[in-house]
Amino acid sequence: MNPTDEYFLRTLLVSLFVGVGTALIGVHLFLRRLPILGLVMPQVSLLGGLLILWITPLLRFTEKETQGGQTDSIWALTFVGALIASIPLAFWIGIKRHLRGLPIEVILGTVYVLGVGGSLILIALGPHALHHVPKLFQGQILAVTGRDLIILMATLGVALAFLIANHRTLFAVGIDSEFALAIGHHVAVYETLFLTTASVVISVASVTVGPALVFAYSVCPVLAAWFLSRSVKTFVTLALLFAAVCGTGGTVIAFELDLPVGSTQLVVLALGTITTGLLSRWLFHVSWLR
Repeated sequence: MNPTDEYFLRTLLVSLFVGVGTALIGVHLFLRRLPILGLVMPQVSLLGGLLILWITPLLRFTEKETQGGQTDSIWALTFVGALIASIPLAFWIGIKRHLRGLPIEVILGTVYVLGVGGSLILIALGPHALHHVPKLFQGQILAVTGRDLIILMATLGVALAFLIANHRTLFAVGIDSEFALAIGHHVAVYETLFLTTASVVISVASVTVGPALVFAYSVCPVLAAWFLSRSVKTFVTLALLFAAVCGTGGTVIAFELDLPVGSTQLVVLALGTITTGLLSRWLFHVSWLR
């Protein structure tokens, strides 16, 4: 591994930004008891990306591939399709949460099955330009061009800036929506804004690292932080730190051992979460014995 290699540095930046951004979304989803969205929305985003690749005429042209196997305009097109599919879903969830009827988890589960089935059918019947997409199902990070990296970082930067600027209100709404409503917060507005922001972050993450890794980053750092936290501030800080360490560490290990980056990060995230859980149990027994 050459630490100055452009491909390595680009992959490292993608892993770091996507991991931290998705982990922050995962924290908010956990507080809202909607962790299933970390599974459903990436799949819906990928389905939307595949659909737009089907209808765009750009697929008729042969394009130069990047080192990771992804063509120069495929990433941007997939991102646009992912946004078109995920943002309406976010608005629908924001409205549905405040209405009676079937549990939202049941509906989202059905949407997930549709997303997986539809994506696999499109890939099986798709043109050559879609052949790189199965790698996303394996958690393999695809290289993005310098231009696409700028789009990715700018998108995540704007979304994270919104979450940070409104973190007090968003946490209040997520922890206790009735109390937030009682003290004058517009709960429905902030819920819709958050879910829309989440759809943007998850969309850009899904078309870059794949649904499996997005789900892992939305769940594992949150669970690991929950094991060791006694306050919301500590909870958020540990979750973001865990995501950053696993993203960076997984990338370095993958390049050192010549392994798939995404799959390596999945293993690092899982082992890190298990280790944190065991450490939490050990600390509990030590404190109890005292």
